[in-house]
Amino acid sequence: MKIRWTVAAALVLLTACGSKDSNATVASTVSSTSTTSTVPLEEQPFPVNETDGEVVYEEPIAPIDSATKALLRTVPIEPHPEDPSSCQGAPGTCSGGWSVVGPGGDCGECEGSDLYQRQGKKWELIGSCHNFLPMSCSPQPPQSVTCSIRYTDRDLDALFITGCNASRDDLREAITEPCTWWSRSTPYDAPYWRRHCIYGPDVQIFQQKLLSLGYQTNVDGYFGVMTARAVLQYQSDKGLKLTARFDDPTQKSVFGN
Repeated sequence: MKIRWTVAAALVLLTACGSKDSNATVASTVSSTSTTSTVPLEEQPFPVNETDGEVVYEEPIAPIDSATKALLRTVPIEPHPEDPSSCQGAPGTCSGGWSVVGPGGDCGECEGSDLYQRQGKKWELIGSCHNFLPMSCSPQPPQSVTCSIRYTDRDLDALFITGCNASRDDLREAITEPCTWWSRSTPYDAPYWRRHCIYGPDVQIFQQKLLSLGYQTNVDGYFGVMTARAVLQYQSDKGLKLTARFDDPTQKSVFGN
């Protein structure tokens, strides 16, 4: 445990310095522990403070700067219905003659949502769609409609499956709200979740790469708010979809794959 805390303290001090020398030292540390070791990355030790079996990590959250605020203003608050007149009498959230009734919020992998389609003056129940799996609907609404009427399809955790765009409120939450719990990351986790906050040497490698590209972030191996902000700005600069996550397109762009 003392060894763990020693490593943790060293990482914090190196990150706080912010100098070229400290960044170089961190980069060297990341390289030596992640690329030359014979121990698989997911099995390497990492400084973790655990309380009752849960990882505890408190990240200082700086106020959102004016540049990030301006970036967020370019993102729609919520998708708008394509044809509001066709939604008259809809049983739930409606767009373009389609309607959905079901759980919202952070439902996760829970029960499906009931899908309705307007046929003449009536709304007919088509079937049930499993959350995060729009392809389970039959027939399927157009993607633009699905992204408008199903909150779970617009959730940042689901964008890599659904292809929807994030809303301004979701992105603001991702870069301002601290994580409440953490889970260990492996090199096979893609994309990196924001709400399911992760930590590990592979996150540290990613942070070091972002820093070397000129994006200010901590290099502590914890994918928190500061890293999410750096990712959001990087995605905007490169014309990528804004997710504040290390998704596949961002991963390929950052590492030049």
